[in-house]
Amino acid sequence: MYDNEENKARKGKNNIINKTKDKAVGMGTMNKTKKLTRFFFHRAVDNFNCTLNLNTENAIFDDKPYDREMNDVYLNMEQLFEIKKLDLNGNERMQRHRSLFILGCLGGGYRISDLVKLPKPKLERFEDGKEYYCFSVRSQKTNTKTLVPIPHELDSLIESYDFEIETKRKEFRDDIKLLGEMCGWIEPYKYVEILADGTPEPVEKPFKDMLMPKTCRKSFCSILYNFTI
Repeated sequence: MYDNEENKARKGKNNIINKTKDKAVGMGTMNKTKKLTRFFFHRAVDNFNCTLNLNTENAIFDDKPYDREMNDVYLNMEQLFEIKKLDLNGNERMQRHRSLFILGCLGGGYRISDLVKLPKPKLERFEDGKEYYCFSVRSQKTNTKTLVPIPHELDSLIESYDFEIETKRKEFRDDIKLLGEMCGWIEPYKYVEILADGTPEPVEKPFKDMLMPKTCRKSFCSILYNFTI
């Protein structure tokens, strides 16, 4: 018997709950939630005569410092060059996703929502008189606009990349891991995941399976940091 729309919606909601109920909320998400709570409460008090008894000076509203999750990996320049040198035997999809991955790691560190919709970059002249290809991107998440100059070492990737082709997220995620496998990155990577009830759960995966679209952002930030210290 076919499900009606209400049953489908209920099943979909239950599936989402089942997938997320054992996941801990990230500290960054918690800090952002606290910040928004303080902001809206103060606006309510100032503008709408809110009389709710809420003390935002309570320690519970303090931002908590945190380290990045241990399951966030990043690649260094040597590893990126290893990916760039792979022989992909004319596999156009793999070649395209490799180019996008490298551009993501060295050309701006964009989130996946922006990375899959990168506009074709244009040449921009800077104060030193030099010209660079630049991505002009408005972030889907923060709505902020950035203009990022791309290193000349990536000019050949930019000039050969077809920015009109739609990038499918699942295919991109799968191919990133396949690139790692082709590099032989199958050594075990161990980390501890904290479940929602605070229980630490040891996890072990091949390093290639740790590669994700967010690896672009982590790699870009780490490489940029190491170049500036």
